[in-house]
Amino acid sequence: MTISKAEAVKLLKDYKGYLQTDGYPVYEQFEERQDIIMVGCLTHARRKFEPAYSLT
Repeated sequence: MTISKAEAVKLLKDYKGYLQTDGYPVYEQFEERQDIIMVGCLTHARRKFEPAYSLT
């Protein structure tokens, strides 16, 4: 299931707080809101560190 920008706005119009996403571009629009703090998915960050760690 994919969500459109319009659906995301409708779903989160009254939301305030932390919003954890996986980097799907639809959610980038919420970076402008002062009442939402964007946090990334640690799984997506971790996959960048694992190859770098194997080089040591």
